[in-house]
Amino acid sequence: MPYLFCYTRKGEDRYRDLNDAMHLALSYDGRDFIPLLNNTGVLFPEADPSEGTMAGTTKTLRWPWLFRFPDGSGGVLAVQHNNLGSPDLKVSGSAMVYRTKDFVFYTLQGFLKLDDWEIKNPRCCLDKATGKYRIEWTSVSGHFSALTEDFKTISGKAPAPPSLNDSCSFGITDAQPGNVIEISEAEADCINKMLGKVYNVAALVPELKLKIGTSLTKSMLPKAECFYSDGSTHKMDVNWNPTAIRNLNTSKAGEYKVSGRIKQKIYPAPFIPFASDPCVFKYNGKYFFTSSGAQVVLRGSDTLEGLQETDPVVIYKEEDASFWAQELHYIKGVPYVFTSHCKGNNWTTVQSVILRCKGDPMDPLAWEAPRFVLKPDGSLLNKDKGICLDMTYFCIDEVHYVSWSGRDINRGGDGANEYGSNGPADVLIATIDPDAPWQLKTDPVRLCTPTYGWERAETEVVEGSYLLRHGDDLFLTYSGASVGVVYAVGVLRAKYGSDLLNPASWERIPYPLLTRESVPDQYGPGHNNFFKDPVNEEDDMIALLYRPHPEWIIRKPGQNDTNPRHSAIRRVHWNASGLPNLEMTPDQELDPALADVVLKIKVEN
Repeated sequence: MPYLFCYTRKGEDRYRDLNDAMHLALSYDGRDFIPLLNNTGVLFPEADPSEGTMAGTTKTLRWPWLFRFPDGSGGVLAVQHNNLGSPDLKVSGSAMVYRTKDFVFYTLQGFLKLDDWEIKNPRCCLDKATGKYRIEWTSVSGHFSALTEDFKTISGKAPAPPSLNDSCSFGITDAQPGNVIEISEAEADCINKMLGKVYNVAALVPELKLKIGTSLTKSMLPKAECFYSDGSTHKMDVNWNPTAIRNLNTSKAGEYKVSGRIKQKIYPAPFIPFASDPCVFKYNGKYFFTSSGAQVVLRGSDTLEGLQETDPVVIYKEEDASFWAQELHYIKGVPYVFTSHCKGNNWTTVQSVILRCKGDPMDPLAWEAPRFVLKPDGSLLNKDKGICLDMTYFCIDEVHYVSWSGRDINRGGDGANEYGSNGPADVLIATIDPDAPWQLKTDPVRLCTPTYGWERAETEVVEGSYLLRHGDDLFLTYSGASVGVVYAVGVLRAKYGSDLLNPASWERIPYPLLTRESVPDQYGPGHNNFFKDPVNEEDDMIALLYRPHPEWIIRKPGQNDTNPRHSAIRRVHWNASGLPNLEMTPDQELDPALADVVLKIKVEN
């Protein structure tokens, strides 16, 4: 029988936005529990944009408790707090009530008023004698219990000794335990597919049948099919033993074997060091690389690996300016660089700009000066209210789109540099004129704002969007929180053919797909882009930034940042859930013990 354990995590106050969320762990024996989503939170309350600063107030939860509703669906009780652990006075004395069909996605049903004072440790169980639910909680007045039928009102409130106890932590580091409930095999399978670690469990090669006298050619040799723990698969090329192939005798019937080893390309991390907001782009067989910096630069190479050895070429520079998040795109065959222009070191001046090339992109003289992005009425995109940055481009069915991050800021003197004094950075979308991509054709539409704690850690930001298409699914990834060790990647999903300018067309996954817990020694991953694998054009690759140290390292005057941003690349795996897996390490992609395979060849009449 599978079991599900809920908990929050201990930690520094500055990480409460991340730790004060419901975490889950799964067990098949009730003793050994494996944290899900890399021990990252799964359920985060939504921020309240109407209170506090321009960015609203971040909400967290404490003391989660799992239970079942009468219809068998799952439920969660918890207490809502503001960030940094302060009580939420708007709902003081109330328990949050969530409902879930799969223990992956949760819907807030409301707040159940239990007490006139702040409460802790709300728990519940079905009272078989009455058919109602008995609720327990603690306040400054003591420990109480009451009954509820609908989780909207209570009756029979009275002092009572505690009877529903917390679980132990099951050896999970820093876990502050909630409780454990039994779940079905089907529920466990769904949870594992969505939230579990995906890793290689088998590798098979299909048998090859040949007619007598047929010459074996390279194109006939099959790929290995790799199977993964969630039920997904992926085909990989094999280096077959050339001697065995040459010596293969197909002039007579029989069964033969050829050994081989599955090919796996592993790119070192860092791929290119000290490269923040990396972008890898392939066009007409050539690879390009660019990233943030004091100048607009490009690297070009005939191979992906060659980018590491090629010196960057400065295609544009400007005194007392820097350029953030450079991306290369070809629109109707013309190269453009999308980037953000920052005057001096003043981030409050950042605005989206686009450079056009009228020739060889590696020729600095072929590039025109940057143009600021304009709204349909010809005005600058966000100059009056705030900043805009991280603009990307994609085309679906001959409709040309841009997506970017926009943030309203408090320009009242020094207040613009204070935490919490500015508005949230949102992800927006519009269509453009492909012949003049700096000109929007439609007004900006907001697709998402930083709502969950993982998007608001240290600052309220969603940015760095980039499109990834997989069949009829369109994924717009974005990065949330500050560009430090808490940076993380989330995703919006839409269906091909839907109205991409309508926010309702985009489904938002409420938990992060890539965090500092995902890949060893890659902290604060994010601001990614996607491109195709050089060997297998069917495979998607991700380029992203990360930091090598798990904490901020204080920068002293006159010193470089000792916790720099590097770039990394790896293959995107497609999980059985249909979501992109952005965190697969080499050993998870291919178990070294499964790399050697054997091809059975049957020669017959």
